Parts: sequence; C-alpha cells; structure tokens
Amino acid sequence: MKNTPIIFALSLATAILFAGSSEACTGSPSMAVEDACQKATTGINETYSQCMNFLQAAPREAEVTVYAVVAAGKWAFNEYAALRTEAGEDPKNQSLPAELKDAYNGCLSDYGATKTALGAALRKMDACDLKTCSGDFDAALSGLEKCRVRLEGLQNVGATGFLYENVLADKGRTTLAYSLTRLAAN
Repeated sequence: MKNTPIIFALSLATAILFAGSSEACTGSPSMAVEDACQKATTGINETYSQCMNFLQAAPREAEVTVYAVVAAGKWAFNEYAALRTEAGEDPKNQSLPAELKDAYNGCLSDYGATKTALGAALRKMDACDLKTCSGDFDAALSGLEKCRVRLEGLQNVGATGFLYENVLADKGRTTLAYSLTRLAAN
C-alpha cells in the first residue's frame, strides 16, 4: 500500500510525458479518447462507458499509450482502498467469520501480486516496451481472478458483495489498460 501513491505518481508523470511528446512511443497511434475506447472495448456500450469514465482525466486527443497509462494508474490509485476498508487490517476484528478473514487475507496477498505485476507493466510502458507487457497484465489479472474466486464462494458467509464488486471493477480497469496497451503496440 505504501507504494500505491508512487505508482500513481509514476503513471501520471508518464501520461504527462507521453502527452507532451509527439514521438513518445514510435509507432503507437494517436487518436481521440472516444476512438481509443471504441476500439479497446469493441464498442460494447457498458465497457465503452466505463472506458470513457476511467479516461475522463486523459487528454481528449493523444497517443494510445497515454490512455493505457492513465487507465493503469487509475487502478493503482484505487487498488487497495476497498479491500483494506472492508477487510480491515485490525487483527482484533472478531466480528468477521474465520472463512471471511482467510479470504480477505488471501485477497490481500493476491492484490500484492497484482500490484507488482501492474508496476512491471507500467515500467515497460514508460520505456515504450509495449509488446512485452502481456505477461505482466496476465499476472495482474490472475491475481484479481484468484481474489474474485475466493470471495465468490463466500457470498453467504458475510458481507462480501461490496468488495466483490470492487474486485470486478479492478478487473475491468486492468483489462482496459491491457486492451489499450495492445492497441498502442499494434
């Protein structure tokens, strides 16, 4: 969690760098944010709307790499907030059933791996090494999927609904960043 502001600052700095340079990543297309969202989400209304929401702070016209960095940075900024709030890092919280505590602790570990993988992808995007990010995004999505599965089986044990929805949203942001990175690399 201590590195989250650093990763977010890195992603914003990278986005500003990309936005200010016409040749930030040679070969990466420039387009309007609406066009990037259309292509990255294949025009599905709900995911298109999410893309536009995630990228509202991005420049209206930029290299697609900027959009990928902003999407990944938005995830990095929000990644632990819901999990830490709901799971509570206070080990004295006796009100949670043991199964739920175990799931939350597993999710904290899964999110740690996801954060590491996403950080690696951001560093590669910063270096314009877009074609080698896929393994990092796969690892990030794998961590989120592990957490989702942990929580899915516990819907009847405790209040996991809010956290489950946040895990799905994080998967959506990560998938969007991945799709935009693939679009930028082509």
